[in-house]
Amino acid sequence: MTKAVAPEDWPCVSMAAIVDTDGLDDGQYLEAVRVWIEATSQVLAGDLFGRYAAGDEMVTANTYVDWGGGADIDHAPFSPARVAQVLDQCADRGRPELILLAAEEESDNGFLVPGAPGESFSARLEVKTSAEMPGVVSFSAVATYWSPDERMPVPVQERWLDVCARFCEDLPLTFGSISSGDGVRGVTALDRALGRGESESVRASLSVLRGYSWVTMCPPPIVERLGGVTKLEESKRFWRLRPLASGAVWAQATERLDDYKGAVIEGVFRVFAPVLPAGLVEPIWGDSWPTLVHADASQYRDDGPEGWS
Repeated sequence: MTKAVAPEDWPCVSMAAIVDTDGLDDGQYLEAVRVWIEATSQVLAGDLFGRYAAGDEMVTANTYVDWGGGADIDHAPFSPARVAQVLDQCADRGRPELILLAAEEESDNGFLVPGAPGESFSARLEVKTSAEMPGVVSFSAVATYWSPDERMPVPVQERWLDVCARFCEDLPLTFGSISSGDGVRGVTALDRALGRGESESVRASLSVLRGYSWVTMCPPPIVERLGGVTKLEESKRFWRLRPLASGAVWAQATERLDDYKGAVIEGVFRVFAPVLPAGLVEPIWGDSWPTLVHADASQYRDDGPEGWS
């Protein structure tokens, strides 16, 4: 029997994804939501939702829907039938402000129980809209996995890359990222470090990149400001540059997440500096921002190609 482990001893690593879109029509919206909360959730959350649906008492899983306008949040245990009901409600009532799927594994005494490396013990997937930005739909996910050596297992990385690439291919992206868990409920590490509000960040995302990470997805206007795909290739800072069908570009810094560190992060920062928000990133109590360069991007905007070497 697996022994319960106190929180301070949890050996774990996290993954997070953010996908912001603008301009989805109602049909595209429903299809994207369906894929995110049905198919994508089953990959990014590991087997948590499947285990709960099969009656595993070690897992709790719930769905939440916030229709806004002062209405109470609809809350119900997760099930495939509940997900189908939420999709039907979206077709009838329109776009809720929030759809949230959350799951976690717990032991009888309240401590989370370590499993095999690469098994997720906590996951959240969200779809958000805002009355302030009626065309914007933001998708986000974060999941935490057991890892005694605190390294993300390669199969987990590959699953995230594959499912996110397929999900993003045809969407009208304004920003996207895959990172080592530094995206909190759709807010990038850079936004948090600079104290930028999510609405401010999303509203300006076609001209100011919301952040940079292991995988950064740039919308067409940002790619154009950076000189196009050819200019990004010339920087030699990316393991893969993949144009998406929407015109956005998938910029993956390294093949493996574990290699995204040090000089690699510095290189990605220098490439994206011309389109990053101004402001000095400094360590604060509780967060040293290990995936960010501790500098002000505005001081690097005129570097040009020679500054990328």
